[in-house]
Amino acid sequence: MLGQKIDQDESNSLKNRFQKNNPGKTKAVIFDRATFETVLSHRDAQYVAIYFGETEEGVNTVVISGLDKNRQEILASTMNRGGPCPPYC
Repeated sequence: MLGQKIDQDESNSLKNRFQKNNPGKTKAVIFDRATFETVLSHRDAQYVAIYFGETEEGVNTVVISGLDKNRQEILASTMNRGGPCPPYC
């Protein structure tokens, strides 16, 4: 299985390390439930890939795509334009 639950200590450690090494950068990108439901609603979607990205202005972002059973990107299910944190958190 890809993806496993982690405890709060590991979660905090991962986030804190990133924020320490990337001061002033986007901490997270927030999406609503409907975004993930849209990605997974494509009939061939078996996985979700979250790609790291950067806008033309140098702001960190992510691109969310559904992947088929061969882990090939389903372009029709690709999403972006989430709320950067800060200020959305």
